Amino acid sequence: MQSKEETVKNLINCGTCGYPLTPEERTTLVEKDGVMVKPAPAQEPALVIYQGEIAKSNLPKGFTGMLYTTPPAAQRRWVGLTPEEIDAVYRDMPPPVQHWQLARALEAKLKEKNT
Repeated sequence: MQSKEETVKNLINCGTCGYPLTPEERTTLVEKDGVMVKPAPAQEPALVIYQGEIAKSNLPKGFTGMLYTTPPAAQRRWVGLTPEEIDAVYRDMPPPVQHWQLARALEAKLKEKNT
């Protein structure tokens, strides 16, 4: 077992907050919002289905209920507007253009691209 002096000598400062971490802490902790924390455990699937049959279930015995997958909309990647598309929205608006009108027009264009 290392002495307190040896442990202090082997500390590594966190790259974000500067807090001293032991080499073991540095390999077992992850940075989240500027703070070193233990990583979240990997999520286990509730069911494993192989060729249409339940191969493994982590549900409680006698479970009654419905299971949902993530909705397809939540799985899609957000698509933003290119500078050219923003210019086109602005040019298509009749003058004089108010800021709130431009914001609503851009919002409508984004909804169009992401639904």
